[in-house]
Amino acid sequence: MSATGPHASRNPRLSPAAVAPRHVPRTVAELPAGGNALPVGSPGKVGVLDVQFSRSAGSASSPNAARYDAGRTVLSGRFHKSPLQMIRPHYADRALPGVPIAQIASTGGGVVSGDRLRIDVAVDRGAHAIVTTQGATRLLRAEHGWASQCTRIGVGENAVCEWMPDVTIPYAGSRFVGEVDAVVGGGATLVLGEVLTAGRAGRDAPWSAEAFDSRTSISRPGGELLALDRCVFGAGTGPGASVALEGCGAVGSLFVVCPAPVDDVAEAMRGQAGTEASVRTGVSTLPAGGAWARVLGESPERVASAMRRMWSAAREIYLGVPAPELRSL
Repeated sequence: MSATGPHASRNPRLSPAAVAPRHVPRTVAELPAGGNALPVGSPGKVGVLDVQFSRSAGSASSPNAARYDAGRTVLSGRFHKSPLQMIRPHYADRALPGVPIAQIASTGGGVVSGDRLRIDVAVDRGAHAIVTTQGATRLLRAEHGWASQCTRIGVGENAVCEWMPDVTIPYAGSRFVGEVDAVVGGGATLVLGEVLTAGRAGRDAPWSAEAFDSRTSISRPGGELLALDRCVFGAGTGPGASVALEGCGAVGSLFVVCPAPVDDVAEAMRGQAGTEASVRTGVSTLPAGGAWARVLGESPERVASAMRRMWSAAREIYLGVPAPELRSL
């Protein structure tokens, strides 16, 4: 379903308040707005994508269709408003042909000042979906105000959600607040990855965003916190907030929450950590269950490659099969 037509603005999901971040740092909120930029809530400034994945019970149209569809995960619900949309999922995971690989796409050239984007992904009980992006997320220079993207991920009981977007690029002068909040049900698995790169390091000073503040939280339905991670840097985020990433062109984070023994998952990820000489990797277990890794490298390609190898090694533990190659889709 697409949010178009004269009544689109009346949908509460499209109001700026509904897509605003829950936590906006004071140093970002006080950045001056105005100028020639379109104000928040203007046409094209609020993007929404709300999707649901469910396990198919099979089709009754024919015995062959029933055998083909039974047990597959399908895109059972979709609501979108430009610039966000989801491309029709591919079933390109050779090891798990019933698992869709869904790509989020944007009709815009990048995230600009005043943009308020929200993505909601629900993977129902027993379903399994891989979600990625069609390309990089480009955070563009902002002369006034700031932009945001909020992502909510719900993973039902015994479901699997593997969230592995392409790289995020905070260009020089960009101002951005990002939130990823995931809730993981009992017996469920969540893989959550992110890669940041410095942008046009040859033209601008590396990591020279005006303000970048990204917060990731993973919890149980009852509120038990499994992981909380925050990345803050930029000239406008306050004194001492810039990250020390001299010599590193990219940084990646990978979280794995699953029913499999966390020590086994972490050890599998560590086994891939030293296979790339140009990256530095740290792997550890999470106090409330799960494993995570941080990867620093000279290029986003090398960091993403290391992240994929660790994801694949962990996947061998929690699913018994390797990870698919997403960038070849």
